[in-house]
Amino acid sequence: PGFEQVLLSADFSGIELVLIGDASGDPAFERAYGQLPHGDLHAGTAADLLGVPEEDFKTHFGKQAKQVRNEVGKPANFEYWYSGALSKTAKAQGWSSDKMWEATERYRNRYPVGEQWRQTIIQRAREYGFVTLPDGHTRIRFESTYVWANTMRDKFASYGHPAVIQFGELVIKKIQSRSGNQAVNSMIQGTCATLTKRAVLSQNGKIKEKGYNSTLKFTVHDEIVFSTQVNQLW
Repeated sequence: PGFEQVLLSADFSGIELVLIGDASGDPAFERAYGQLPHGDLHAGTAADLLGVPEEDFKTHFGKQAKQVRNEVGKPANFEYWYSGALSKTAKAQGWSSDKMWEATERYRNRYPVGEQWRQTIIQRAREYGFVTLPDGHTRIRFESTYVWANTMRDKFASYGHPAVIQFGELVIKKIQSRSGNQAVNSMIQGTCATLTKRAVLSQNGKIKEKGYNSTLKFTVHDEIVFSTQVNQLW
């Protein structure tokens, strides 16, 4: 009593990872997401990163298996594709730099087809300065290109000092690495945005077909929130 509206939430389940699997065709992703209910991608990742056979994961960690899955496997699966490393996961686990890069290499070897897809996006961004989303939209990443890098090298070289040139190379490498990761981010998040917009139009139409006066309130990551009148539901 006293409330005039309720919120209705529609949530995509692991949409970013599903998109990576669909776009790349990586077999491990397809095994996990090519069925309903979905398989457990996170537990397999955690097992591999920690050097435990996947089939022994639950036995090895016992009651802690779910916690390890959520603290190692899940964040690694979401982190890697946007950064090409596992630095945040490593920091949370207290891993050394060497252990972090060892885990990163394990991750790449676990999903080699997905990794090739990621590298292809980065390479195309370097060649063309943009990425093209499945819906035809483009995202500009000019600083990824060889043209941008060579232009910056000329600028640093104009100072004529070896230390400045060396510093310039470091700057160029850092910016291009970040830009390449942003190109992959654009591909994944841009496609998520397209699916979200289509879902908003579809779900809003279906809600109104049922006679409810619904209004889109906001989106939060992979969640779409509508509102409707309470007296229409009860």
